[in-house]
Amino acid sequence: MGGKLVIRLAENLDEGSVIYMDRFFTSVPLLDVLHYHAKCQGTGTLQNSRIPSNAKFKSDLELKQKGRGSSDLLVRNDGQVSLVK
Repeated sequence: MGGKLVIRLAENLDEGSVIYMDRFFTSVPLLDVLHYHAKCQGTGTLQNSRIPSNAKFKSDLELKQKGRGSSDLLVRNDGQVSLVK
């Protein structure tokens, strides 16, 4: 139900609008719908269970060894979705 509410909201927004979501709404398929059909952008936090299985982030241990503030960035081939850990 969460994604449908966001899509319904996007129908009433101008093209190019940015929607910020919390973890209960955010998913990669929803970001695709917002981009390609509603012509909006979306930003939000993903739950671990919604991270695509082919997204291979550095482990928590590796990031911890790099020190405070370390992050890992993955960008999908089409450049439309990026994930940051």
